[in-house]
Amino acid sequence: MQDFVLHQDIYIRHADENGIFYNIELASKAFPGTGTIQTLTYTPVEAIKTNIALREMDLKQSIALCLVYLAKGYEYKYKIKDNNFILDCAETTLEYDEHNLNAMLLKAEVLENRLTNQKKNFAQLQKEYSFLNYQEWITHIYRLGYREMPLEMKNLLIKGWSRDTFSKLEVRDYTPQRLNSVNITPTRYASLSWGLFDEEIKTKPIERFGNTLFNTKKKKIVGFLNSDILYNQYNFDPIVFAWSIDPMADKYPGISPYTAFADNPIIFKDNAGNFVEGMNGRPVTYKMLTGGKILWSSNASAATRRIGGSMLKTVTGREMFEKAQNTSYPVAYHLNKPNDADFGKTDITGHFGEDGKYVVQRADVYVNPKAMEAWKRGYDESTKGVKNINSVLIDKMNSTPDGDTKQAYQYYYLLITGQIDAAVGATGSHETEHATNQSNIQAEKEHEAGKRDAKTYNKDVEEVPEHIEQKDLNERTPTTSK
Repeated sequence: MQDFVLHQDIYIRHADENGIFYNIELASKAFPGTGTIQTLTYTPVEAIKTNIALREMDLKQSIALCLVYLAKGYEYKYKIKDNNFILDCAETTLEYDEHNLNAMLLKAEVLENRLTNQKKNFAQLQKEYSFLNYQEWITHIYRLGYREMPLEMKNLLIKGWSRDTFSKLEVRDYTPQRLNSVNITPTRYASLSWGLFDEEIKTKPIERFGNTLFNTKKKKIVGFLNSDILYNQYNFDPIVFAWSIDPMADKYPGISPYTAFADNPIIFKDNAGNFVEGMNGRPVTYKMLTGGKILWSSNASAATRRIGGSMLKTVTGREMFEKAQNTSYPVAYHLNKPNDADFGKTDITGHFGEDGKYVVQRADVYVNPKAMEAWKRGYDESTKGVKNINSVLIDKMNSTPDGDTKQAYQYYYLLITGQIDAAVGATGSHETEHATNQSNIQAEKEHEAGKRDAKTYNKDVEEVPEHIEQKDLNERTPTTSK
């Protein structure tokens, strides 16, 4: 029996009594074919040829891989990503297994963080020897064939099949991109992912590795992106991929943070969270029916049905509602918080732990249709006498860049056209990001405790939720006037 390592997942390669090998994934009890694994892990042929993916590991290589997990455990415990110990683990792994992709990515993570933590602009970083060293390392990984999985594909694999998968399958064109422009006899196509993502791996002009933008033609780093901006915000580490860390791991130091149910799911169960909270404190469930209707569980409150029902009508809203269902603490939805003029508000209950990190116990999301109606009345006064206000607003929405002003036009358009529930859903998406984004919650609580500069409040706390809200609004409002 030998391990089969590719990207950040491990399979067991097992021969049956006839000597035929099968790939076994113990976590899912599945027997995927090698082609399936290659496709669903976004593995190019080059990566197989250079032996960094779909390769057998001997005992020495398997033990070396453990150093990567040791380094990630150290990183998780001490909340640092550029420590010498972590880099030493990566280098030692590569000393015994030069093709270990996990170690290569771990080393890249350390080098990237050492650069970006200097708080210098890009022009200044380019002059650093460490920049050239990191650029050389990224080029090396790129030439070996590694390509980071696209965000939409990662979303699908982490979150699983969406509830409306079958409706997508009915309308999806499965024709491979290379054949779209070819005049061929009408043919039905299928794919391993049933058409939910493009299975042809094509090198892009700019590839993203972590938060690094890499020009694939010039083999140069061309920029760094802000971390935690709608990217890799999952309860898993991209370097070890399939392993997610228990958010309550610090309460059980004698058990591995990657263990579920203390390795005994028959005896133990976990009632602590992972749900949108219903009226009886239990999880709310729902089912998408044909025609856009939603069948809610009986414990779904009126607020959950209204806010959640609207959120589920857009791609962004669905992603956010699913995110609320996958936290380590309950999230509850409410309407019309008393004495509050804001469209929405989020209350977080919890405490600062010994390590200074905020431990969330529950989140309450408030959306206020009454405040929206009051705001609309005030806006109506300022637009008296304006003819064809709908067309005016649509034109302004299309000519105004994303931001507060554009959102004001979009909200007013929704309200004057009687789509108040659409406005409720967009606000719900914004507030759900506040309720589920751990770094956002930490920043908010540090502001409240006087531990952060108030001048950076909007960037620290509002930037990502505003981006989410903008995406949701863009999906709800028209792009052209008629």
